Amino acid sequence: MTRSGTRPPASVLQAPSPSFSELDIKAREVRPSELLRSGPKDCGEPHFGKLGLHRFDDPGCTYGTCYLGFDLSTALAETLLHDLAAVNGQFVVERSRFNARWIVRFDDVPGQALKLADMTGASLLRAGGDAALSAVWPYDVPQRWSQQIHAHPYGFDGIYYMSRRLNTRRAVVLFDKPATLKKIGQAHYTPLPKVKGAAQARKALGIVLAP
Repeated sequence: MTRSGTRPPASVLQAPSPSFSELDIKAREVRPSELLRSGPKDCGEPHFGKLGLHRFDDPGCTYGTCYLGFDLSTALAETLLHDLAAVNGQFVVERSRFNARWIVRFDDVPGQALKLADMTGASLLRAGGDAALSAVWPYDVPQRWSQQIHAHPYGFDGIYYMSRRLNTRRAVVLFDKPATLKKIGQAHYTPLPKVKGAAQARKALGIVLAP
């Protein structure tokens, strides 16, 4: 609470503390079959990019990252609509661009689960962060968080965080670690137009296909 007439301090995401590696970060266990990706078919899945351009990429490009969602709407919002702005409540997307995307799902590996650093709610707060971790731009500070979580002695496979585009949904980024890859089974590809629930996701997100 603040006194009447006073302005609360601005929220500025801080870099992880020097003692971050000593923190007991909450781990979320997630099965690969719970996750999906949206992208081109020929990129090889799971695809780990090393461009250093995205929110939780390694700025030094020494390890790769793979971004996933728990549902189709989140996957599309964070990829197909990532750089688009709604106009009159709608996103106009070229039909050819929509049809060129594939949805990828993964098999589980028996006895294995992905262990993710929980960067939501009280776990994020106690680690020294806040909601800006999923929203702030440019990405230099979130990328420093990625580096610290990647190096944490717990051996996290990635990060569990809030989607920026759909801020009631969770998303995941995985690290390109040998131990992580062993936990992910075979990838299965389906053309986006043929994915169950694609029409409903389009309607919910306000996607209009242009000729």
